[in-house]
Amino acid sequence: MEKVYLGLGTNVGKRENAIEKAIQIISFNSNIEILNNSALYETEPYGLENQPDFLNVVLEVETSLSPQLMLIVAKSVEEQIGRKPRWRWGPREIDVDILAYERSVVQEDILQVPHRELAKRRFVLVPLAEIAPYFILPDRNKSVRELLTQCPDTGNVQFYKHLSVRKRISEEL
Repeated sequence: MEKVYLGLGTNVGKRENAIEKAIQIISFNSNIEILNNSALYETEPYGLENQPDFLNVVLEVETSLSPQLMLIVAKSVEEQIGRKPRWRWGPREIDVDILAYERSVVQEDILQVPHRELAKRRFVLVPLAEIAPYFILPDRNKSVRELLTQCPDTGNVQFYKHLSVRKRISEEL
C-alpha cells in the first residue's frame, strides 16, 4: 500500500457538487481508502485567466494500485462526472490529477508522477501543504512546504469551506 495525493478541481456548473460526487466515486473504489482531505479552496484560473474561478481540494489516499491504474481510475471519475474535452488550462467539469505517490517516480508520455507542474501551482500546493506539509517529493528532495515558499505562482488561493469527507463516507457505509 502506498500513500497517494490526488488533486481535484472544477470551475464549470455546480462546482461543489462535482467535487463531492468525484470524492464519492473515489471512495467507492475498493482499492482506494481516503485517509485525509484538505479544505476546499477557491482559486484563480491558472494559465488561461478569462474563465470562472476554480474550487480545488487535495485528497490523501492509500492504495495498492499502480500509478498507471490510478490514472485509469482518475480518467474514469472525470468521465463519470461528465468532463468534456477542451483546450489546455480551459474550463472543466472536473479534473482529477495524481499529484504524488509516496515512493514512486514515473516518467512516461501520458503520466508523470510527481505531477510535472506541481511545484509551479499554488492552487495545488496550498491544499497539499494543509494536509502534508512535510511530505518530501521523491523526485525533488524538497517538502511540500518548501515548494510552497518557493512557488513562482502568485495566484489567489482562498479558503472556501471545510469538507468532512472521511466522516461522510463512514456514515454512508
